[in-house]
Amino acid sequence: MPKNDGREAAEDPEAQEPPARQRTQDRLHRAGSIPKEMSAEGTAHYREMAVQSVFSGPLPSPDDIARYEQILPGAAERIMAHAEREQAHRHQHDDRALAAEISYSRLGMWLGATALFTCIGAATICAFIGEPGVAIAIAGVGVAGIIGAFIRGRSLPRGSE
Repeated sequence: MPKNDGREAAEDPEAQEPPARQRTQDRLHRAGSIPKEMSAEGTAHYREMAVQSVFSGPLPSPDDIARYEQILPGAAERIMAHAEREQAHRHQHDDRALAAEISYSRLGMWLGATALFTCIGAATICAFIGEPGVAIAIAGVGVAGIIGAFIRGRSLPRGSE
């Protein structure tokens, strides 16, 4: 039996793949896009087109809501009520987070002021009892630390603390 190296199939016109136009017509007929009785000339003007609809948001698209309402009367009202409850919850959560951030910031300021005044008080006491080197060290470290914390706190972007 002779080997088939592919040359015979290429030379045989029946073994060749149908031209692109014929393949497109066959696909359109199978999809029901054009009637079977339409002539080959009439199908030459058809083109394939894919349509995709994208809707983004917390609610389904208006068409989807209308279909939900047709299937289950009252569904649109329930969907809207759910979206409103979710939004109210989200706002309440954001308000609480903001209040907590403000409280945390105030607490930090009060603790920083307390630490600063404690350092100044300790340095003053050390200076009165005759330890100027210790007084300078306590005041210098305390003040430098507080100033550094304020500078570092202002240069950090929001949310990276």
